[in-house]
Amino acid sequence: MFSANSIEYVIGQFAVYLLGNTFSPVKPTNGVFELRNQLKDSGASVVFTSVANASIVEKILNDKSDDLVKKQIKLVIVLDGSYQPFNKIPHFDVKPNEDIFIIGYTSGTTGVPKVYGLTEYMTPVTGGLNGSVGLVGSNTEMKFIDLKTGQSLGPNLPGEICVRGCKLFAGYLNNEVQTKAAIDSNGWLHTGDIGYYDENNKIFITDRIKELIKYKSWHESDGQHPRAYVRVKDTKHVSQQELIEFVESMNLMDNIPELMSESKIRNMFPNRN
Repeated sequence: MFSANSIEYVIGQFAVYLLGNTFSPVKPTNGVFELRNQLKDSGASVVFTSVANASIVEKILNDKSDDLVKKQIKLVIVLDGSYQPFNKIPHFDVKPNEDIFIIGYTSGTTGVPKVYGLTEYMTPVTGGLNGSVGLVGSNTEMKFIDLKTGQSLGPNLPGEICVRGCKLFAGYLNNEVQTKAAIDSNGWLHTGDIGYYDENNKIFITDRIKELIKYKSWHESDGQHPRAYVRVKDTKHVSQQELIEFVESMNLMDNIPELMSESKIRNMFPNRN
């Protein structure tokens, strides 16, 4: 589903569920590169898109240098507000413990102390207030473990947050290695977030084990490699070596303001006229 939020989006989403198929949302701000990769990775055969995003889908399907996606996609549905009702709603049998319900392509951060959510686990907490992200959610187990020993910790002792329960995701698509690294043999998801709980069982997030880079709606975590491009002004000239030396001379993490969770904010990149 490659579209901004709309009534048609919800109708299409639940139609996919009703038909027993797998749903995979795409960020509406994605471009050709990101959409093509997600289509290939998820193995999508039908694309829902908005009128505003249809041109991006068209570019991918008309790209003669890459026929794989073109052969893979069987149908493109443009959400334009019109529809034709079914005379009878079709029904397909599913295996709830085996069939994939949704494939998500996203990652998060705990930069905002009022909200805590995970792509890998739906609603682990509830009722955040006064700096706390809340209490442990329903049908969920949570523990805080020492980073060195792996032992469970008591109140007010920061450690890695681990969750377990029926809302846990099935795993990373086509990536058994990362799935086993995230979920241990006892079914605990190791979130990579650092936090603690107090005497009233209120949960607080304080840090991340691994750093995360956020830019607009994109997130780059450990193991991913962000890219940057330099566009030189028409009246200027700069060599490759000059750019390398300029970047190496900058300590990009100096004097950057932080959020309560110690996330760093950089509104502007280094500027050289």
